[in-house]
Amino acid sequence: MTVHMFGNTCSPAVANFCLRRTTEDGEEIFGSAAKEFVNNNFYIDDGLTSTPLDTDAIPLVKNTQALLATANIRLHKVVSNSIVVMESFPAEDRIDNLKDLDLKVDPIPVQRSLGMHWDVEKDAFTFRISLPEKPYTRRGVLAIVNSTYDPLGLITPITLGGRLLLRKLTDMRNKRSGNNQLLGWDEVLPSSLLNEWLRWRDALYELQDVLIPRCYHPNNFGQITRVELHAFSDASEDAIGATVYLKLVDNKERVSVSLIFAQTKLAPRRLTTIPRLELYAAVLTTQATRRVLKELTIEVNEVVFYSDPKVVLGYIQNEKRRFYSYVANRVQIIRQISSPTQWRYVGTSINPADLATRSISPKQLLNTQWFQGPEFLRNPHQLSPSSHVEMPLNEEDPEIRPLLALKLNAQQHVKGFGSRRFERFSRWSTLRRAVARLILKIRTFKLRRDLDGEKSSMRPAHPNSENIQRRISSDLLKSAEEVLTKTVQGESFAPEIDALTSSRVHSNRTLTHKEHNHKTSHLYRLDPFLDEYGILHVGGRTRCSHQTYHEKHPAFLPKDHCLSYLVINHYHEKTHHQGQLISQGAVLQGGFWIISCRRMVSKLINRCVTCKRLRGKVQEQHMSDLPFDHLETPPPFTNVGFDVFGPWVIHMRKLRGGTSNSKRWGLIFTCLNSRAVHIEVLDSMDSSSFICGLRRFFAIRGPAAVLRCDRGTNFLGGKTELENALNEMDQDSIQHYLSEEGCQWLFNPPHASHFGGTWERQIGTIRRVLDVMLSKLGPRQLTHDLLVTLMAEVSAIVNAHPIGVLPTDPDHPQPLSPALLLTMKT
Repeated sequence: MTVHMFGNTCSPAVANFCLRRTTEDGEEIFGSAAKEFVNNNFYIDDGLTSTPLDTDAIPLVKNTQALLATANIRLHKVVSNSIVVMESFPAEDRIDNLKDLDLKVDPIPVQRSLGMHWDVEKDAFTFRISLPEKPYTRRGVLAIVNSTYDPLGLITPITLGGRLLLRKLTDMRNKRSGNNQLLGWDEVLPSSLLNEWLRWRDALYELQDVLIPRCYHPNNFGQITRVELHAFSDASEDAIGATVYLKLVDNKERVSVSLIFAQTKLAPRRLTTIPRLELYAAVLTTQATRRVLKELTIEVNEVVFYSDPKVVLGYIQNEKRRFYSYVANRVQIIRQISSPTQWRYVGTSINPADLATRSISPKQLLNTQWFQGPEFLRNPHQLSPSSHVEMPLNEEDPEIRPLLALKLNAQQHVKGFGSRRFERFSRWSTLRRAVARLILKIRTFKLRRDLDGEKSSMRPAHPNSENIQRRISSDLLKSAEEVLTKTVQGESFAPEIDALTSSRVHSNRTLTHKEHNHKTSHLYRLDPFLDEYGILHVGGRTRCSHQTYHEKHPAFLPKDHCLSYLVINHYHEKTHHQGQLISQGAVLQGGFWIISCRRMVSKLINRCVTCKRLRGKVQEQHMSDLPFDHLETPPPFTNVGFDVFGPWVIHMRKLRGGTSNSKRWGLIFTCLNSRAVHIEVLDSMDSSSFICGLRRFFAIRGPAAVLRCDRGTNFLGGKTELENALNEMDQDSIQHYLSEEGCQWLFNPPHASHFGGTWERQIGTIRRVLDVMLSKLGPRQLTHDLLVTLMAEVSAIVNAHPIGVLPTDPDHPQPLSPALLLTMKT
């Protein structure tokens, strides 16, 4: 592949790789100077370098041309501030606008390289201003502000004015439109800022008179003996600035100072204090100096930083006090790049970085110390800022964290490792295994010490030491349990243990200690004793039983102790969150007698999330208000609810082969106020049969105002024969008949059978009465007339039930019933 695409993302990297690979291959033939020139001073296809003499530049360029020619890369468009150098190359290798010129007679035009304008004859950087015609809008301001290219920040005091004006436009509200919105990109500038914009734009043409020497080494300057970098920082409410100057001293003590880099940033929109902005400027200065040091190829003997606020110098030099995050983070950045001994105080009047924080015109800039640096740098006899002087901090500075005075009032000596550490564990098993591992490590250490003596540290570890430490046996867990119990008892039952230790010990370890245990002790009636490990156990009279030792003599644990709660929670989970009795019994079987165990178990169960979820109170449905037609007091059967129930198979007539059967259904009407019932028998489930039954009901009981029933959609996909039959009824014809009778037919919501609980309950009562009646008749004796008769009798029985509570006093009147309201008879 000999050609590479120009517009690809990887094209610059590929081009640089090709150049570097070419220099590596031809270094032995063309020398290392050509290689260094290509590797360090090329930017894509432009190469810029400086040499002390003409005789150094000519062979360098020719060797580089020959080196790159090996890879078919042509190095041409040569331009130099030396006529001797340019004449040493043919015209076709010079830049285009120099090919036809007589270099000794004709003026050499200004050249442009990497965006910078270079006056070759004067060997200085300059600026060519060509401002296009742009509208006086925010978009036009942005285009002109960004048209001035200044990569080294040499004219930042001039460009700062345009940037500040652009920020004002960005934050300005459009008051002319009345909606108080931000000023648009294409809206005309307000008159208050238009004149300011025109003055700044017209002043840019004065930049063409600014000449900045390209070479930091002046003509007729002697041999350089010392190189220094001096960096200045400053801040204002509008911007923060940093400037870096290069100071050269020759063998005759002559001094040359040049501005090599400057940078300006607008201050944050959010209001902040001036000391914070000054500290931010110091950070910007150190970072700029680090970049300059990286690019310089000469050795720098000293780097000095300057700042005019003393509070910033106090922040940087501080070694005793702590700051809040904003100051602390930025001081850390500064001290990573520089040392506090490198910082000096400089007055505002001689600080060149002050110019970078305020906007000035090009004419004013030429009359300042901006390009040459302050006088004390150029004049060695003038008094310079003093060397490193410690700047005290103001104790009332809000950025300083207040000191916390801690005073130790008392000391508590805990024997052993103390039980407070147990509070860090949430499970008994975890705590026990942790202590078991600690015991294992102690035993391993003692074993090595006993075997190897003082030289044990020089010998290698036991090959199976890691496996030994990983194995935790049941004996170790038992030992850990004993250590935990003994530690807690030593803190909670110290008086009882001291009394038992000083008492007389018999052969069977029974203690005559009641005179030592005062009757106010919680353990007095439990006959406590100490075992051979010094653990306090319950005595009692069951020493001769065949139970295990821990079941006969459980160990004491204090009430409301963290270890007691860990033990209770362990056995509560072990019994799968059973109740108080089972959990308390499991603790006792585990060998622990906890003081006030019953109360602690109840408290733990009340806090247990699993127990609350499994045994929590069942939620109860909050019943809604009763319908209005249930609460009125109209005559019976004014507000009615009805439903169909059945069917029943009846015998119609006898045939030769048997009997002819038919089905009958019951249509129940329930008064929603008095709970009276009326039953009609239907011989089919079509609409005409239902309307006939409804007409009979109206003829006997009178017209109804409201009729309620289940919605027909409740029976979709019916499961019984009754449901299928109800779906086949013509609802339109029924509605038409009811509208003529002046009734309102209300349907219950779908899938809400509980809305019809009034008549559903009555249907259940009717079915129970009918079941008894039909059981006495037999399966083949039910006819239509008999079913109608039974329905009438069932209605009388149901309507006779009392509405209220039965009286217990014989003087009370008879209880009220639906039949009494219908017939007005007792």
